[in-house]
Amino acid sequence: MSKKTKSRRVENPEIEFERVPQLTEESKMVSVERQEYRSGIILDSIEELEHAFRIYDGGCVESSKSTEDTLLENIKRDHGVLGVGVALMGIEMGGKGFIDKLVDHATDSLKKTGGFHKHFDYDALGTRFFKTSVGVDKVDGKYILELCAAYVGQEPEENLAKFIDKPRALLRADANAVMSIVDDWWFNINLEDAVRNVPFLKKRTSEADEWAAYFENPYNGWKSPKSSFKHNGNNFALVMGLNAHTLRPENRDIEEYYIANRGKNIVGGAWKIFEGNKQISPTPENPSVSFSVLLPSLDKYSRRLAVREEDMKSVYVARDYIAELISKN
Repeated sequence: MSKKTKSRRVENPEIEFERVPQLTEESKMVSVERQEYRSGIILDSIEELEHAFRIYDGGCVESSKSTEDTLLENIKRDHGVLGVGVALMGIEMGGKGFIDKLVDHATDSLKKTGGFHKHFDYDALGTRFFKTSVGVDKVDGKYILELCAAYVGQEPEENLAKFIDKPRALLRADANAVMSIVDDWWFNINLEDAVRNVPFLKKRTSEADEWAAYFENPYNGWKSPKSSFKHNGNNFALVMGLNAHTLRPENRDIEEYYIANRGKNIVGGAWKIFEGNKQISPTPENPSVSFSVLLPSLDKYSRRLAVREEDMKSVYVARDYIAELISKN
């Protein structure tokens, strides 16, 4: 009798599969990881806000010039060195008086509405605010400054906070259930099973198929897996998410992505194709199911940052409570 031949290991799933194959098992939890997400520099006054604006525009903060540098690289590629020279002349002229106007507009808006939000494009050429979104909100008596720049995201905000030695507000704290890879390249997560030890989500497992449909496409109108709970006398919001790369076949004429819902299970590719900004061959990487703990929003359209130290601490404690629950899986 001949021995059973072991199936050949697929070397590159993006070439060999147009969709997720039938999988032989479900993913199991292998560990629980804790993460936090911060957003917005906590400032004590309008004077500190002006100080932060001027320091950022002064070029002291690492990565604050990245958008301008990228613009000049693109101009050089398309128009040569002469084009760069003309652009630099415009940049030199463009920044005069910018910060004074920014401070005036922000101050006026904060007094009237409690917030200031503006995206700068070429109107900020010659400043570090070129192609940057600026947001300031007054929360619990503090001024929360958010910066998001093209190409580098929140990196300038992080670096500015470090430079001026100011904390950032806490957006959420996560407990991530890291899941196993099945059949070498895939995940197959049973969402009903994922929440079996989380009482406020367990009572809604009849919606697991809708959660799976939501993870496949959050814009398809299905219900997102979220709930509320109380811990140590405080109220919190809990949102379940999926941490997995959005992947599709190497043949880009195939528009469908690998991720798909199969009843109460969500399936997809468990690999990465980038290491930083460098593209790499498909490399296995474990997905995770995230359980995000947040302060409850005042309305369905807003988010609520934890600014006070006691609020941040309460979010961490509640997150650790959720981590203990899912560790029992």
